[in-house]
Amino acid sequence: IEIIVKAAEKLLPTVDKKALNFTDMDKIPSDKLEYVEKAVALNLINGYSDGSFKPNDPISRAEAGIIISKLLSSIQNNLK
Repeated sequence: IEIIVKAAEKLLPTVDKKALNFTDMDKIPSDKLEYVEKAVALNLINGYSDGSFKPNDPISRAEAGIIISKLLSSIQNNLK
């Protein structure tokens, strides 16, 4: 998530952080929390249907693909 947010910050207008409501947000490392907040604000991620984020679980290729696709769509829409 960190690298995707850093790319977004270079290519998209400034984005504010968004407050998180994940049921397991206490498990998100404090040094990564800012990136998760920004990724949520950019609508790149939204967690799981049970309200969790699962920060210690690896993401699947499909999930990574969705995040990258959302980032590319945001960049493309910003260029219009």
